[in-house]
Amino acid sequence: VKDKHPGVRASAVLALGNIGKPAEGAVGAITRCLRDKNADVRYSAAVALGRMGTPTADRAFQRHVRAEAARLIERE
Repeated sequence: VKDKHPGVRASAVLALGNIGKPAEGAVGAITRCLRDKNADVRYSAAVALGRMGTPTADRAFQRHVRAEAARLIERE
């Protein structure tokens, strides 16, 4: 998920999400991709966490959404 090409990063996080629970150790790396400069990578990271479907992945996504919402509110 650290490749210089966004398409590779997006594919990597989706692959991890498709693996599901056995890839739960990658939740941190996938979560970091939610802040990638490329929109496709961010989208793929969100999809990957949803596909993983574990409580850890769900909590990571929820924390990210709350943090983003707070950041947006602060900008107003």
